[in-house]
Amino acid sequence: MKLVVIPLLLASTIAAADLVVAPVVLEARHPSGALFQLHDASGPCVSPAKLATYTSTDGKYQVNGCAKVNTESGIVGIAWMDGDASTVPVRAFNPPNNL
Repeated sequence: MKLVVIPLLLASTIAAADLVVAPVVLEARHPSGALFQLHDASGPCVSPAKLATYTSTDGKYQVNGCAKVNTESGIVGIAWMDGDASTVPVRAFNPPNNL
């Protein structure tokens, strides 16, 4: 088991360090000011998951993730490359202001 865990930890560390950039199709702002963005590209995600990006309130921290929409519950589930996870209501997302 240790042989499997160490390469996975190294891979997740590398993935979290390299931010993948793609056009934004939807975004949601957390009450704290943090930004969740959904992209129309898969990036490092396995289909049907799509690339997501989190940006902290101060803009100093960004991390990619993989997002899937659950249409039955109305929730977007996001697994972040730093090991964290988020659930955001679909209704919180809107087209970005620059569209």
